[in-house]
Amino acid sequence: MSDLDKAIKILIIDDSKLMRVTTTAIFEHVGFENIDTADGGKSALEKMEAEQYQLIVLDWIMPEMTGLEFLQTAKGIENYKEVPVIVASAENVEENITEAKAAGAVDYLTKPYSPEILLEKLNSVFGVE
Repeated sequence: MSDLDKAIKILIIDDSKLMRVTTTAIFEHVGFENIDTADGGKSALEKMEAEQYQLIVLDWIMPEMTGLEFLQTAKGIENYKEVPVIVASAENVEENITEAKAAGAVDYLTKPYSPEILLEKLNSVFGVE
């Protein structure tokens, strides 16, 4: 059994500043420190050109570029084909969950979520028991 690597570089994408701050705080609460944020898909893609992230947490409903559009674009980038993307949304709609996973998301979190739920999802995504 291995431990979850808390040094991974994480990108949180959400158009809500409050949600970016809250999500960052949840990750920090469970021991992650290498966290970057973006306020939308276009700014996230720019950051992804300069950095290599090991995990992306993506809001599904954003104005400029939807979560689905971002996911489809990101999965087409060679360095990001295998990077896990977790969709986080206030909408717990089966159609969105199915669409997100079909586009390459590894999991779907319904906001709000607790640090314990986040760790459970991350352990699952990274194969940690």
